[in-house]
Amino acid sequence: MDPDFFEKAVTSGQTIMRETMAFPHYNMTSHVIVYPIPDQDQFVGIFMDITAFSVNRERLSDIKSETMQKAQELLDHQITMAQDLARFLGEHTAKEEYLLNRLIDLTKQ
Repeated sequence: MDPDFFEKAVTSGQTIMRETMAFPHYNMTSHVIVYPIPDQDQFVGIFMDITAFSVNRERLSDIKSETMQKAQELLDHQITMAQDLARFLGEHTAKEEYLLNRLIDLTKQ
């Protein structure tokens, strides 16, 4: 294990240091807390494995991103469908108006 974090704790003079660290050799991500024991000139390091939490957070982010993409695709499809229906109705209404006007004209004659 790399002692850099403990060395930083010794030199910084902070009472408590917290950091999230990746340990690629162990395929692990940990939340690390280091604090001194002043009476004994020692430091305590607490390592909490948050690998599963990090992986789940990435998965959730991917799912959210995919959901947003699918929602946008659905919205685009609905808009296109509404535009096509409006165009279709407009064309047929215009044809019907033309035919009805011709029928009215023929009836008047």
